[in-house]
Amino acid sequence: MDIGKFIAMIFIVLIHVLQRSLIGFTGKDGWGSIYFLMLGVPPFFFFSGMSYRLKKPLSPLGFLYDIVRRAFLYFVPFVWFIALRVWLYNQWPDFSKGWDELMLYPISGLWVCWILLWISLVVDIGLFISYICPKFKVAIVSLALVIGYVVLMIYRNRGIIETNHTIGYDYFMVYAPIFLVGYICGPYILKIKNIFIYIACLIVGSVALIPIAINNHEIIGVNFLEKSQWMMYLAALCSVLVYFGLINLVKKLKFSYVIAFLGQFTMEMYFLHLMLLKNWKTMHLGNNWVVFWVTVGLFLLCYVNTFGVILVTYYVPFLHFAMFGKHYSRYKFEDRIFGFVRDYCYSNGNIKKPLKVF
Repeated sequence: MDIGKFIAMIFIVLIHVLQRSLIGFTGKDGWGSIYFLMLGVPPFFFFSGMSYRLKKPLSPLGFLYDIVRRAFLYFVPFVWFIALRVWLYNQWPDFSKGWDELMLYPISGLWVCWILLWISLVVDIGLFISYICPKFKVAIVSLALVIGYVVLMIYRNRGIIETNHTIGYDYFMVYAPIFLVGYICGPYILKIKNIFIYIACLIVGSVALIPIAINNHEIIGVNFLEKSQWMMYLAALCSVLVYFGLINLVKKLKFSYVIAFLGQFTMEMYFLHLMLLKNWKTMHLGNNWVVFWVTVGLFLLCYVNTFGVILVTYYVPFLHFAMFGKHYSRYKFEDRIFGFVRDYCYSNGNIKKPLKVF
């Protein structure tokens, strides 16, 4: 799953770079934009669903811990993004225009925070209910997602929820079904070992996605709910086929463990590359070679920026947590603190021998 997340982030960064370096990549003739979008975004939610399948039912204390952890994970970088954008681009007057104006900054990029928050909340409620009857965990969580989807869709069709709402209800309706498919499948489908199946899935998914992208290239994001909702889900399934092939082929490489390691930092990559690219306008470049080298340069700059920040935060206690809301450090005492809190909450306070924090 980490290998898949890393590959998906490559497509996401690539589409944002090409939007700024290649004329015609988006818009009337830009079907390549929607093609890369489908290869980059839906698989993330599919993999998230697969990973949630491994989570056990939540005790009351574990449920509270998960809510607090998700709040830190999604909203610490969310706040940083707003603050840095205001500071870097000298947009201080926007603070006086109210909450909705400020929310226009991240809604075009950090909508992923809201959608992951809503999905996680619904799933955690399902896991909390399944604490009473753990044998039906999969059915209860799946039902919770379906109910959340149906309720929001009814509210939206009645005009109670606005399209492109600031806190991303629409995105829940776009990506929750993809998350649900990943949750039902679980990580077990990645254990198939036939290389011919990998190659067939890669070819079929890649080819099948082309006509979908060509016929729907002007439909991006939540606009699928307006025009071609089921086409969006079909495109997502095609992209999942592509990744099933890609992941299993990459796993055979000797350095696949490096790719898997880097795949753990896709959230950091997402936030930091937006800071580099979101305010850059489309460049009118003269020829194909200029486009190529500018694209390569911007692409590498995004990754160098991210790895540099990850490296620095690794050697400063609690800095990674302060910037990205999750623990990543070389210091054992930090690992013990977070590990003790996690184990204590997930065991509902039933740790017989508490760890020595220091």
